[in-house]
Amino acid sequence: MSALPGNTYHHIQISGNARVLLGNAVGQVTESTLAARADYVGQYANSSLRPVANYVPRPRLHQKIKEQLHDQKNNDGRDYTRVLVVYGLGGAGKSQLVLQYIQEYRRDYMAVFWIEAGSKETIERDYVQIYQLLYGRQADIGQAIVKVEEAVPAVKRWFQGREGRWLVVLDSADTIDNNQHRSYIDLKYFMPDALGVHVIITSRSSTAKEITQLEAVEVAEMEALEATELFKRSAKIKEAGQKILEEISVIVKELGYLALAITLAGLYISVTPRLQSDIGRYLPEYRQRRRVLLQRRPKQHMHRYEESVLSTWETSYEAITLDNPAAARLLIIREG
Repeated sequence: MSALPGNTYHHIQISGNARVLLGNAVGQVTESTLAARADYVGQYANSSLRPVANYVPRPRLHQKIKEQLHDQKNNDGRDYTRVLVVYGLGGAGKSQLVLQYIQEYRRDYMAVFWIEAGSKETIERDYVQIYQLLYGRQADIGQAIVKVEEAVPAVKRWFQGREGRWLVVLDSADTIDNNQHRSYIDLKYFMPDALGVHVIITSRSSTAKEITQLEAVEVAEMEALEATELFKRSAKIKEAGQKILEEISVIVKELGYLALAITLAGLYISVTPRLQSDIGRYLPEYRQRRRVLLQRRPKQHMHRYEESVLSTWETSYEAITLDNPAAARLLIIREG
């Protein structure tokens, strides 16, 4: 696995003995000759483990995750490995839903490991970095490089025989259907199997639910009231009379009640003065943009996003790029 220049990891001390590992993989990863750490308590992630600021809770879906993970133990009192799949269209809000679960129940887990499973490069990077973290070694120039084939089994073994609950999230595991494709990821190879380990998989693929016997959580359209609230937060609408609420209701319905489409529409309105004063002008502009977009978008790309997400994304991204390039860059960091 090649290193990425110019990036570093840092350990940040937080409450108790917890540590957070942030950053991008860098340098050579060394084979550890030390015993595995027995005291690791904290969280690993390559980005923030908090929902976005304008996140709107989705209690029905949240409850389904809680009931199947947090609230469950077997009849013998033992907490066996539990694997839960959260699936749905890109932009539906899968990752944000899981982040909300983590925010609420993180204290009930000894540690949380958020692994970016969207590509071989990111999932391998994260496992090597977790290996370093759990086995107490940092990258040292000149040391032997640990292969992914060594790091993954070592991380999985680390969970064996440990007390308490541990949460592993495999986020954006989308390339899991065609094992002949060069981007295919064999999730079972990366999944820990030990007492007390809970695994959450987020994926656009509906076949992901076949990985586990637990009932998969489908993240589809939002409830109407949830969608309205998300739009208001994204558009920075603090007070809304009946007329504005009716206009918002029409907008979110046309956007298919999809979280990303609603968020982007709201962001677009929040940086567009002519729409801030009259949000009723948004839909005609959106409809025009959609027609132009669909005339030139290849149909083979439409499986990834609903039409409403595609057209809302383009309209919003162009406007926000002109107003705030830094904010526009943030829009492409997390899709689901």
